[in-house]
Amino acid sequence: VDEHGNAPSHRLAPWQESAAKKLMTQELSCPPTLQALAAACGMSANSFARAFRGSTGLSPRQWLISFRIAQAQEMLADSAVPLSAIALDCGFCDQSHFTRTFTQMVGKTPAVWRREARHRDTPAPAGWGEQDWRKRPLYAAE
Repeated sequence: VDEHGNAPSHRLAPWQESAAKKLMTQELSCPPTLQALAAACGMSANSFARAFRGSTGLSPRQWLISFRIAQAQEMLADSAVPLSAIALDCGFCDQSHFTRTFTQMVGKTPAVWRREARHRDTPAPAGWGEQDWRKRPLYAAE
């Protein structure tokens, strides 16, 4: 770190990383440009991009997409908000773009991921694991 609090060119100083991430997450539907992020950190765009990758392991764009997907996962797990609304809230241009990106990163569609997340959060009925369903008749004769 130099006398101005700046990290060497291959990594951002903690304040720079924090400032950049804060700017990127303030308004997901209208993220700042690389030039605006670099200016906020007192760097050129190329130096900022290289240092951001050195600090996070991701380009600013990749980091922002990962953040958006994480936000979407929280919304999917905690609400019944329609996928189209989640897509827009998380900064995707439409549900189709959201679904493609989510599936590419997570390996499942948002709807499947939501269903599985809710299933994980729902406790099994009492005695569920104790019963052997294979031995029960499909239809009980009454």
